[in-house]
Amino acid sequence: MISFEDLRKTIEQAEDITVFRHVHPDADAYGSAFALKQFIKDNWPQKHIYALGHETLGIGIFEELDAADDETVKRSLAIITDCGSAARIDDDRWQSAADTLKIDHHLPVESYAAKEYVDETASSSCEILAQCFLSYEDLVLSEKTALYLYQGMVSDSLGFTTGSTSSDTLLIASALAAKGIDLAEIHHALYDTDLATYRFISHLRSIMRIHEGNTAYAILSLQDLKSLQISGPHARDYVNTFGGIREIGAWALFTERDDGSGLYDGSLRAKYADVNEPARKYHGGGHLCASGCKLMSLEDIEDCVAMMSANVRKTESAHA
Repeated sequence: MISFEDLRKTIEQAEDITVFRHVHPDADAYGSAFALKQFIKDNWPQKHIYALGHETLGIGIFEELDAADDETVKRSLAIITDCGSAARIDDDRWQSAADTLKIDHHLPVESYAAKEYVDETASSSCEILAQCFLSYEDLVLSEKTALYLYQGMVSDSLGFTTGSTSSDTLLIASALAAKGIDLAEIHHALYDTDLATYRFISHLRSIMRIHEGNTAYAILSLQDLKSLQISGPHARDYVNTFGGIREIGAWALFTERDDGSGLYDGSLRAKYADVNEPARKYHGGGHLCASGCKLMSLEDIEDCVAMMSANVRKTESAHA
C-alpha cells in the first residue's frame, strides 16, 4: 500500500487526472470525488481534472459532473474513490487510463489499481482524504474542500454513530469544521426531506417485516417503485429508515431490478453484526455492518435475511 507522500507524488506527476467512484453514489462517494477535485484545483491550478460518472446523487449539495473524451481518459491518472471492487465503478473507461490509483475504506475484495491506499478501519473515504490533506502542511485545504469531506464523513458514519467512528474521526471532523463550514446547513442539506419523501418513508415503515424479532426488512417490487415514483437505487438510500429500533440488530431494503429479470438488489445494515457475509454470498460486499447485494430471487432474500438474523444472534451471544 502506498503512503500519503506517494499519493502526493503520483498526483504531482500527472497533467490530466480523472476521478471515478462507485455506481449508485452516496455522499461519501460524491464527497470524496469532489473534495479530491477541489483540493487539486486549489493546489495545482495548472492541472486538468475531471470528476466523472453517469449517475447523480439526487441531492442538490454537489456540483455537476464533468465530461471527458476517451483520449483524455487514456492519458490521465485515474483515481477511484470509495469503491471496493472494479465491477462497481461508474464508468469503465478508468481501465484505459495511463495510471490508476485507488483510495478506499471498504473491506478488501480485490486489488484492481496500480497503486492503492485502503484503510478499512476508517469511517469513510472522506475521512482518509481529510487525514491525507491535513498531513500536507504546505498545501491549502479550502473551505469548499472541507465542506465536501465533512458531508461524506457525517453521512457515511450516520452522524458519527457507527462502529467505525473513532476518536481520530472526530478530531478530523473538528479540523474540517474549523475551516468555517456551516454544520447546521450541512445537516439540513443531507437530512431534510420534501413531503413526497416523507410519505415514502412512512410507506416503508408501514410494510416493514420482522424476522426472528431482531432483523427488519422490506421488499419493493417494480410495480411498487413505479407507483411510488422512485427508482430502486434511490429507494435503497432509505434503508436506515429501519435503523434505530432498540430490538432490531440488522435491517435491509430490497428493490426489484428494472431489467425484466424479476431479480432484486438489496442494501444491508447492522448495528454490530456481520452483513458483509450474506452480501458476498449474493454477488455483493462492502463493510462489516453496511453492505450491498444484487441479482437475488425472493427465495434468496429470505435466506439472506435469515443469515443476517443468525449473525445478530451470534453478536448478541458474544457480548452477553
